[in-house]
Amino acid sequence: MRDLGVLRQKLYGELQICNYRGRVTVKKGERVLWRRTDRHVGCSVRAWFQWHPKRNFPDGARVCSRFWENGEVQGGRPCVTIEA
Repeated sequence: MRDLGVLRQKLYGELQICNYRGRVTVKKGERVLWRRTDRHVGCSVRAWFQWHPKRNFPDGARVCSRFWENGEVQGGRPCVTIEA
């Protein structure tokens, strides 16, 4: 896995995204294999974080992301399963 990230963009005309935090977690079962969290103080119309694990994860591991704005979770917790 070369790159992992989270992205949030509001619809045209909505307010900016402020004081946000993003996280990506890779788990196999209940075991956390890799996790990164970052935060930004301030506002923007498009918010993202990108990380570079540069490592292989086992087949069946789950990659999940989360995004917070002003301390509130936004957009649920999307996940994908790695299939080799």
